[in-house]
Amino acid sequence: MEQQEIRKILEETLSSLGGSDRTYTELIKALTKDKTLKFASRPLPGQMLFFKYEPVDEGFLNKVNTYYDVFPLILLTDVTRHGFEGINLHYLDTEKRKFLFESITDSYPILKSTDQISNRVSVDYRSLKSRRRMRFFKPCYRKYRWEGMKRRPILVPFPYWKPFVEADTGFFIGKRKPSVYRDSNTKIARGNL
Repeated sequence: MEQQEIRKILEETLSSLGGSDRTYTELIKALTKDKTLKFASRPLPGQMLFFKYEPVDEGFLNKVNTYYDVFPLILLTDVTRHGFEGINLHYLDTEKRKFLFESITDSYPILKSTDQISNRVSVDYRSLKSRRRMRFFKPCYRKYRWEGMKRRPILVPFPYWKPFVEADTGFFIGKRKPSVYRDSNTKIARGNL
């Protein structure tokens, strides 16, 4: 049952993206065949999650020029009663996304699990905020509420983090990707984050 639901989410993602990212398409096929993907039964800080989301905050939805990612790829930093917070890597272009990801995985310890798939990184908002090298995370930092989840979050297996980060799977409502990247770059350059 779980694998069928995961397959449904992945098919929806692929059809929304139009199958445009070949690496991602091949990765998803391999992970689905191997049954490596599973739902995050209890999300923990330091995990990478992938899910379908639609904002429910009226304040956000009523603002002018709002946009959001339908299929966020999140590096979790905090879990709350109402949802969780983290870095949605899709808000950065591929080069900045890879730089930020590598900076985080090189700078923070990896919390090893009994199975390598569940490894996570020991990262939190406060430590990210205090390091200049990590400034690219700021335009990507988002809060997600449980009621906005259209599907349960999928835990991205640790050995596959890099290919997921490198895949171009952001799907934005309200603005096109190049404009989202431009907004993020402007915020980083101006420092008004």
